[in-house]
Amino acid sequence: MKKSLIAFAATSAMTILPSMALAAEVIFKVEDRPRFHEFIVKQHHTPFRFKEEVRIGTVLPAAGVEFHVVPAEYHIRPEYRYAVINDRVVIVEPASRRIVEIIE
Repeated sequence: MKKSLIAFAATSAMTILPSMALAAEVIFKVEDRPRFHEFIVKQHHTPFRFKEEVRIGTVLPAAGVEFHVVPAEYHIRPEYRYAVINDRVVIVEPASRRIVEIIE
């Protein structure tokens, strides 16, 4: 029983920690969020409709999602992109299509 609990805890940690680490990597300053949100509204991107929950760590489908460049003035990692998913703006690591941050 004890070995089963340890194995479960280790497996859970390996699943949860990478998502947490990805979220911690993106430093999107709180004071930049309103200005970035205004920028997104002006872009008029059509949201991608996604049936699953939009949360950090979710992997987006390979087809249909449009990734857009985050302007350099927001000082996040240059390889990250943003997408509009179900009317929410998310920051995505495009190689894996994994959501790393949600801009509220």
